[in-house]
Amino acid sequence: HWVVRMLTDNSLGKLFLEHEGELQKTIRHQAERFTPEERQNRDPRTASSVEELCTYLVATEEEAEAINFDDPSEIRVFDPACGSGHFLLYAFDVLERIWWEMAPDVSRAEIPAKILRHNLFGVDLDLRACQLAAFNLYLKARSRTEWHGAEDFELQHVNIVCSDAHVADLKASHEAFDEVSGDDGEIRAALNSILHSFEQLEGLGSLLDVKGTLAELIEESGGQLDAFTDEGALDLPILLDRLHETVSGHINEQSFRARDIRSFLKLLAILSVEYDVCLMNPPYGSKDRMPASIKSYLRNKYSHTPEYYINFFE
Repeated sequence: HWVVRMLTDNSLGKLFLEHEGELQKTIRHQAERFTPEERQNRDPRTASSVEELCTYLVATEEEAEAINFDDPSEIRVFDPACGSGHFLLYAFDVLERIWWEMAPDVSRAEIPAKILRHNLFGVDLDLRACQLAAFNLYLKARSRTEWHGAEDFELQHVNIVCSDAHVADLKASHEAFDEVSGDDGEIRAALNSILHSFEQLEGLGSLLDVKGTLAELIEESGGQLDAFTDEGALDLPILLDRLHETVSGHINEQSFRARDIRSFLKLLAILSVEYDVCLMNPPYGSKDRMPASIKSYLRNKYSHTPEYYINFFE
């Protein structure tokens, strides 16, 4: 757990303290106030601020340029290999205190739901790991809501997506295209264009180059797809989110294929966003066990040699 705290304190914690102009002061204050044992054993339930919680801060030679944001809902934290959510669960604790300090007028009982909706994102190849991560975050948010005296916490949308989708099997997707697009030929054309852009997905996970693959498609259509020509130019994440919402409106929840397409679009949307903080324990699998198709994809899309952990860092 100390590794999770060390990395999160020195990324998300520092991001906030740099924004507030308090990083160096906080590091000096902590050195005077906490023993090494006290730093290791901070209880998130009793830490009232980022300074109280993030006690693994390491001094740097010079303070980085602060990232500008006006509201805590603008902070995006991403784990591209999230597993059961260890990094995201601790990031939740840090984000909760950021909300307390930046948005004191927001009820503390409302903040956990806002964190799930706006701040935390994760992807993993393992469906069961994704289900555990989503469930763990739900339990965290619910328990924190109840801690602050509210008992009406509702199941929130959690931005955790499994990347082991098989929708790139286009031969099996045509019936689902009909289902999710209804009578809307433009939505069907948009789906067909996007899914044809991804002939290879299985096993890539977060290494899928969404921006590079779709940039040409979006540029050729003037920053939009035909289905949304009445809404002006949209950037890639917004466009994919809009398509995901539109497909969700048509979907039959009993169809596994249609749900796969919806999940795939959500994956593309998450992988197309720029994040303020990226936290991960990247896969360290041997490149000798990497399928030849994935090696070929990584050689084409990445500048470093095909190696899972290197490509994740890149």
